[in-house]
Amino acid sequence: MTVSFVSVVAFFLFPQLKLIYSDCEHNIRNINAEKGNYTYCVYHSIEEVLNVLVPALKQQPPLPEVMQVYHKDPMVMKAVMPIYNRKPFIVIEGVQGTKKTLLAKRLAQEINGTYIRNPPFVMEKLYHYLDDHCSQVSSAFMAFGNYIVAEQAKKLLPTHPVVLDKYWHGVTAFNLAKAAQDLGIEIPQPSSLVYYWPEDLLMPDLAFYIMVSDEVLKFRFHKTFKKVYPKDFRNNIHKALMRMTSPKMWRINGNLKRIDVESQISMRVYKMFSRMLFPEIHPKRLTA
Repeated sequence: MTVSFVSVVAFFLFPQLKLIYSDCEHNIRNINAEKGNYTYCVYHSIEEVLNVLVPALKQQPPLPEVMQVYHKDPMVMKAVMPIYNRKPFIVIEGVQGTKKTLLAKRLAQEINGTYIRNPPFVMEKLYHYLDDHCSQVSSAFMAFGNYIVAEQAKKLLPTHPVVLDKYWHGVTAFNLAKAAQDLGIEIPQPSSLVYYWPEDLLMPDLAFYIMVSDEVLKFRFHKTFKKVYPKDFRNNIHKALMRMTSPKMWRINGNLKRIDVESQISMRVYKMFSRMLFPEIHPKRLTA
């Protein structure tokens, strides 16, 4: 995945967004209703993402380039990483105001890893543009961002630990909460297939969920004069994240002092990945 490819997608898509906006909200309620994914703007494959984006690219589509990037060998698309000879892939999730970005950067620095942001920097302007547009299109681009950062992570993992700031967990939980708010529906029950991890998306080795109380969030947003998400919206994000079990979300108490929050995260990382982070301390066992 290259910057030029994303730029091409953005260049051709912008003029088409207004053309499909009028029909989009209607489609959210009706497309693939039995499966439930599009109702909630949740995507479980790059094909599902493209099923939403391709109509927006019909006039001047860079579709062949899209297909060349993602229609790879099936084993590559499964993104199966080797058990040895690579570094850990760690994700940090949390609602706005939990300091997850700062915590992700600090962890990457501590373990001599690489910090990656999501949405990718190259898509930042596009995401801002889509904020006031169709939920289905904007959520598809959020999902598209997951695949871009996954490609970045795969290139780095053979030699560097990767700490990712927001991934499929957070994007999906946000989309579920937004659908519940916009359409007046409940988020799916814990047994729903909506919470299953996409088979063609690189799965993290460890995912943290930074949990912060309403009181602490309000205090932090009051200091920065930012608007906090409504309580019902935050509660739906929380419920969605707690219903994701593959991979499991490790809950971190974000109400504590930053040094104590960092300590919780570091202890779990070192406990799980000491062999991957420090292979020289754990030499391979020789067999006859």
